[in-house]
Amino acid sequence: MSAPAPPAQASRRPGQAAFGWAGSPWMRAAGTAAVVLAVAAGLFAALRPVQVLPRLGPVAPFELVDHRGQAFLSHRRGRTVLYAVGAAREQRHTPATLELLVRLSRLLEQQGWLGSQAELAFVTVDPEHDRPEQLPQLLGQRTGGVRSAGQAGQGVPDSAITWLGGTPAAVKLAVGAGLGVYFELPVPGQGQIREQTPQQAQAQASGLRFVFDPALVLVDPQGVVRGRWRVTDPGVSAGRLFTQMASVIREAQATGVQRWVYEGAHLFLCRP
Repeated sequence: MSAPAPPAQASRRPGQAAFGWAGSPWMRAAGTAAVVLAVAAGLFAALRPVQVLPRLGPVAPFELVDHRGQAFLSHRRGRTVLYAVGAAREQRHTPATLELLVRLSRLLEQQGWLGSQAELAFVTVDPEHDRPEQLPQLLGQRTGGVRSAGQAGQGVPDSAITWLGGTPAAVKLAVGAGLGVYFELPVPGQGQIREQTPQQAQAQASGLRFVFDPALVLVDPQGVVRGRWRVTDPGVSAGRLFTQMASVIREAQATGVQRWVYEGAHLFLCRP
């Protein structure tokens, strides 16, 4: 009797592994692509070709009135905006805030970004006293000392800083809920005024007490907060703020492959 024939072996192409698709060209290509992507991701995270400010969250839309009497809609700016807060009768933080904004406006203007890619907005926290149409005059009074010798006699352009006010309810909504900045409307108390300019004398006579966070809030064209600082923070300067705004502006201008590079920077937390 002849021996039984051995079981038939499944035909297999040369190089094909015993696990079906594991050795197929498609799987080898996929594995190679995964390795390449992993190496590229590691290099991206290590080299950090671009750096981005974090996306801290969206700003709740708000509406105020600017110094031209026009409606200011936060969700329709279409540019990078740095918001600051203060009041004409407040002397502890407002003068430094205004000087900082003026210096920053000149840097942005030199770059050709002011008014087109960037905007500076000052929101009063004393809306019952400050009127938007009065704020450009306040700017001239408070910032004359920041002009260099070569800029003597030059005023700040009307369009350099957007001055914002409104009803107390609207300001509270914009500053508190929109920008996430704590403040209280001025209340009677021991004044902070020591020098006697007309505005200071008025505040001291009324014994006003201002309570607010002297915050600077950077918002990108999509309405997302990209940075928060205080005027009193060490290292805060017009030059540093310009660098941060420039980063957001260049990211907003990116298209095509460059757009994906910025998204990769967000993914791998490439921070300045």
